[in-house]
Amino acid sequence: MSDFLFTSDRRRPGEISGILQKMYRVEAPEVTEYHGVWGSLGVSRSRYNGFQPLETDSHLFVIIGGPVLLFADNAHLTGDDPVAGTRHVLARWLSGNMQWDEDLSGPFVVFSIEKHAITATCITDLMLFIPVYHFLENGRLVLGTHPDVVAEVAGMSTGGRTKSPGTSSTGILYADNVSYRAASNEATSTGTPSTKAVENQAPTIRTVTTDTVSIADFLMNHAVTWPYTFYEQVRQLHPAASHRYEIADGAARQSGEEIYWLPEQSNRYADIREAARVLRQGVARDVARITEGMDEVAQFISGGTDSRVVAGMLPAGLKRDGFVFLDRMNREGRIAARAARCYGLNFLPKYRSKTHYLDILPEASDLIGSGRQHIHAHSLVFNRECELARYPAVFGGYSADVLLKSHYTGARLEKGFSPYQSRDGSPMMSDQGMDIRSFIPVDIQDQVAVRRKTHLELVRRMRGESAQEWARLWPASVRIALPNLAVNRRLFRSYELFLGSTVVKMSAEIPTEWKHQYGLHYLAFRPYLKRSWWLMHHDGYFPYFGRRLNRIQAMAAAIWRYRKKWRKPGAQVVHQGPWTSWKTVYKTPEWDSWVRVCREEGTAPAACSPCRRRRSPATGKCTANRWSISSRLCISFH
Repeated sequence: MSDFLFTSDRRRPGEISGILQKMYRVEAPEVTEYHGVWGSLGVSRSRYNGFQPLETDSHLFVIIGGPVLLFADNAHLTGDDPVAGTRHVLARWLSGNMQWDEDLSGPFVVFSIEKHAITATCITDLMLFIPVYHFLENGRLVLGTHPDVVAEVAGMSTGGRTKSPGTSSTGILYADNVSYRAASNEATSTGTPSTKAVENQAPTIRTVTTDTVSIADFLMNHAVTWPYTFYEQVRQLHPAASHRYEIADGAARQSGEEIYWLPEQSNRYADIREAARVLRQGVARDVARITEGMDEVAQFISGGTDSRVVAGMLPAGLKRDGFVFLDRMNREGRIAARAARCYGLNFLPKYRSKTHYLDILPEASDLIGSGRQHIHAHSLVFNRECELARYPAVFGGYSADVLLKSHYTGARLEKGFSPYQSRDGSPMMSDQGMDIRSFIPVDIQDQVAVRRKTHLELVRRMRGESAQEWARLWPASVRIALPNLAVNRRLFRSYELFLGSTVVKMSAEIPTEWKHQYGLHYLAFRPYLKRSWWLMHHDGYFPYFGRRLNRIQAMAAAIWRYRKKWRKPGAQVVHQGPWTSWKTVYKTPEWDSWVRVCREEGTAPAACSPCRRRRSPATGKCTANRWSISSRLCISFH
């Protein structure tokens, strides 16, 4: 399943389906609804074969994502049984033998309703790669995988959205103590919702409000600190945990939270070579289990190292298509094309328009939800152009840098600004050179700092000296690039090889020093780079050769800089990187249009809060340009 939405108060048939489908502006998936005395559940159709929702006499069982099963075969990925994988996981869980960190690999969420006991259980993956959001107040429970959807349902009475005339547009209203039950008191659910008469009680109106501190946090740091969201009453669940809720007479309460794994360092491996061997075997195992029985797959190819590792690990007997998304053919594309030839991939480059990331802003923002950077939704639109949904598996190399290459250590940790420090006068610049803090009140900045320091101290208790690194990657919902995964898993059968259980647990267990200079990554995956040993990385070094033998890296980098410096003026007309050139975007009429929209967004006559900028006496509108592309939002708190 791509998404689920559960509410402990029973909703009208079709209501949940409509809300889940609003996430999609194009090709909304089919949604199956279930209703019972425990409430209502909606599940959008899964992209992954074998993982549709399963209903038995005693359980409703849902799996979000397409985890690799390590306790059974994965024939369901190419089979015809729509619930074969779901059935395997349910049977394992009911047997009492399930070990979530050992038996499933990759991003997932498991949600179960025990009909007779009237309890709901939600299990999150190791790192919260698929965040789950919950609202629980006055016995009313809402759970789901999309923050805005959870907030919207929490802000609705059983008869639909309820809003009082005097309420600000920044608030969403909800009604609690509302009963929506079928005339029959049957304990079982049904996938074909009943249309029997319902009993409505007078609702008590409350407000689900936006969290100004979280919005400021997002602007300053490009992500929202866990466990917060853009809504004060909506929180993220704990990663790697089983959350249990009891529902009685329409009232829900959380009865337990069992954490099954934490990212704690251990001395499990004798040396780095032993760790590299285990890492290589674990990732290779996942590849073999996924591709068994498949005839063709796709992958994302680039001028970097990780996509070559992925290409080298895929079985050579498969038909393999390699996609890269560029502004136009450039150095990145040419290196990717050579890498594709080395590994026998059918190279398929696709090109963005200059305004691609502006064009997809509305669709991407709806799909990933608030508090997420839309500019990381790289595959959106291309998923349709490339027909990625037709492949049984689409492979990528997301997160190898942060989990295996100590991306957030040393100079990288302090680059730009430290998100865990109080205000110290250092600039926090957006892509346009503005100091973002100048638009945010001091008291809001201080509250952001308190939240991030609290998170850092939580991580420090688990990680000690490596807390600064892990506070930026645990849980995964604090990663600014997570929308890449959030979009892909909803649009096609995405498999990120470096999000498997072996990689995640290895990253936590080994000393950070083993990841420096690509040490562990190099030892583990060097065999898969042999076919492209002669091919330079887009940054100017040769990935096949290690740190000691790759002395040519310094020479290559010097040559790169020399060429760039001494090229004739005007010769550098093509952006050479994999991502878009924002300098080019800034010069387009579409950019100016977005700026005008954002300047006109504030219309309230009161003081502009929290930026407290001046307003035009004539129009009452804020005259400050509060647009930051790095934050993808028109900041309007009015």
